[in-house]
Amino acid sequence: MIKYSQQLRGMQVVGGGGRVFGRVDEIEIDAGAWKVESLVVRVTSDAISALGINKPFWTHAQVVIPVSAVQAVSDVVVLRLTIDEFGQRLLTAREHIEPTSPATADATSPTSSRGAPTKTPSS
Repeated sequence: MIKYSQQLRGMQVVGGGGRVFGRVDEIEIDAGAWKVESLVVRVTSDAISALGINKPFWTHAQVVIPVSAVQAVSDVVVLRLTIDEFGQRLLTAREHIEPTSPATADATSPTSSRGAPTKTPSS
């Protein structure tokens, strides 16, 4: 399982229509059950722009995707999510990210990283 999780890290994550959402940054594993619970996806700037969301200042945007949203894994991770569904998960996960509007387009503020502990075992 550890070897497989290492192969997932860095894999491209795509959604409906083949749109690239990002790359797998982390894998969250239930250590007791040895079961992958979710993937932490580092969102690309292009996906953030397509959603009309301001990119976090001093950090990168991440979103936790449960494995139930994964359709397939081959050379890429394919999600069962459209760009809009992905965006809703991103906005829910990152309350400090707000849709771009004329009033907020130039405003940036420091943000902290996700801060949640991962359950990925060491290699």
